Amino acid sequence: QLGMWLLTRRDDVLRVLADWQRFTTDSPASTIRDIFGSHMLTTDGDKQVEYKRRFIDPFRRGRLEQQLRTSVEDVVRRLLDRIEERGASAQAGDRAADLRAQLARPLSWRSICNPLSEAEAVANLLIVLFGGIETTESMIANAFWAVLSHADAFRTAATDPAMLPALIEESMRWEPAVQSCTRFTTETVELGGATIPAGETVQCMLGAANRDPAHFPDPDRFDPSRSNVRDHLAFGAGRHFCLGASLARIEAHQALAQTFARFPAVRLDPERPTRPRGHEFRVPPAVWVRW
Repeated sequence: QLGMWLLTRRDDVLRVLADWQRFTTDSPASTIRDIFGSHMLTTDGDKQVEYKRRFIDPFRRGRLEQQLRTSVEDVVRRLLDRIEERGASAQAGDRAADLRAQLARPLSWRSICNPLSEAEAVANLLIVLFGGIETTESMIANAFWAVLSHADAFRTAATDPAMLPALIEESMRWEPAVQSCTRFTTETVELGGATIPAGETVQCMLGAANRDPAHFPDPDRFDPSRSNVRDHLAFGAGRHFCLGASLARIEAHQALAQTFARFPAVRLDPERPTRPRGHEFRVPPAVWVRW
């Protein structure tokens, strides 16, 4: 009924994402290309490399670590100052904030505005808005929700900051912001015992691959102590691996670390419960907390 093939096993998803010649993003049937036009996410081969090269330097991990960590720290600090000021005007025990709207969202757009020049941002505005802001905001909101939904995980974050990276990685495995990515076959291929003709749509279900029991034991359990916690596919794989992965990790780490240090009694607001929603893109509509 969907008119496409759905891949849910991690090995199959990895095989497809690694084989850009037989499973391409470059197709007239691409919804993303229809909406956003031709860019690094909707092309392959030399053209995709050409598009991506424009972004490689600003997003190099070494440069991000050296130049942007401090600025991200400052942005998070100022946003938390504002949240704390608003809370100070409320009655004791009644301080609340929406961490998605008041922290994750402004952090994501302010950060992407600092690695890219104005010309680079304008020239690639649609990708910046979607890849650099929307998905990063969702990733941070999901991480807050996942950790605060598990008392043991929150205690771990509060008492052992060194475990915070693993908590964030597990949140991306357990509830990734982007649930699937689309490819199109360029020739007839055999996959998982099925014959897929050329020109077919193949959906790589990242959320399902991240919970593949063949690779992640007890996959529905939120467990940051997993030995393979970084094996998730939340950023994709292959030539289309998310260019902003390092920046997103820096943003998420600073957001959670500073929030938990500033508000050690923070908790999800029981009067405004929430959880991630959506099929293709998943994020809580809000992450209301009290402290």
